[in-house]
Amino acid sequence: SIFAVQTLGASHPLLLLGLAFVILVGGLPHGALDYFILRRIFQGSAFAFSLLIYVGVAALNLGIWIIFPSMIFPVFLSYSVYHFGSSDRSGHPLHNQLAWGLSIIGLPCLLAPSDTFVYFNLFLPQIESVAVIYSLSALCVGSLALGVMDPKNRKERWITLLVYSAILTFANVLSAFTFYFVFIHSKIHERAWLAYVPKSDFHILRGLTLMVVVGVMGLTAFCAQAGRFPSLHDPLYQFIRNIFWVLGSLTVSHMLLAYVLALGAPILPNRQFNP
Repeated sequence: SIFAVQTLGASHPLLLLGLAFVILVGGLPHGALDYFILRRIFQGSAFAFSLLIYVGVAALNLGIWIIFPSMIFPVFLSYSVYHFGSSDRSGHPLHNQLAWGLSIIGLPCLLAPSDTFVYFNLFLPQIESVAVIYSLSALCVGSLALGVMDPKNRKERWITLLVYSAILTFANVLSAFTFYFVFIHSKIHERAWLAYVPKSDFHILRGLTLMVVVGVMGLTAFCAQAGRFPSLHDPLYQFIRNIFWVLGSLTVSHMLLAYVLALGAPILPNRQFNP
């Protein structure tokens, strides 16, 4: 990604489009595993009903986000902090989990504020975007300081943060997010659960991913035709915004399922669910 940015430029359309597709196609399968988790818990009509609730919650959140983007985007950032922390640093105390999540969300604001502003401005007015970036930058500094004092998996954590920071500094924000979301966060989920998906069902996993990809493309076409967000003329940035709309909405359902499982719904004997 650093080579591509140095060669093509940080905002080259082909680079951004390629990264957007990697985020969408590479990140979706770990969420699509929820389909198989639900199928392990529920049978028959109960499974269909649970799937309907899962999709319905995501659709409701998507609708609210489209109507009230500036209200929902800070909420999205907040639950992303918790989700990255609780998922990728499970077993750590809550304050260290939140510190990790804030580091991941805050480092782009701290190291690449101008580039981060481009993406925040897809959802927020300019003044609010700047205020959120400054706030997250300050919180990130405190979170990094707190992370230094956490001895658990220290080497692994700091290698991840150094690579993430290097990509932010020498490439761009979308490249850094692709690195973390697809190759760190998603892989943690997949290591835990992919082995429990029968190989014969892999076509379902691919099909679910393809359905969401087509859905995002359809949403982009609809927004373009309906004139939604008329100030956003570039279809590429509409596509990127819609990816975050859809992934963020699905994450609400994903976290709700994680919460239900944490209350004690069994999936595998003697195995604790990692939200």
